[in-house]
Amino acid sequence: MPNIGGPSSQKREVLNGVIQSIVLYGAPVWKRALQRKRYRNMVDGVQRKSLLRVASAYRTVSAAVVQVVTATPPLSLLAEERKHLYETGNGHRPKIREVARERTIL
Repeated sequence: MPNIGGPSSQKREVLNGVIQSIVLYGAPVWKRALQRKRYRNMVDGVQRKSLLRVASAYRTVSAAVVQVVTATPPLSLLAEERKHLYETGNGHRPKIREVARERTIL
């Protein structure tokens, strides 16, 4: 059976954005905790479940594949990006955020 039930794709993307915002809140403070594999796996698991819903994918799809399909970097990299923006104090400037995202993706 196809996995097509629930809200539309746009609504799922908004919900994923909300989940990312909640998880990344305070990232400059707890980013160091992601050096431990246990905590990194916990964060990656939350993101994977969210992205599976966005992509309407089955649970057998790996985290890496669903991140590529939805064009979303891993949360551990996004946390590093947020930490960098916080430390430089330039997180409110759109151009600086754009450069930081390019740095994260590369």
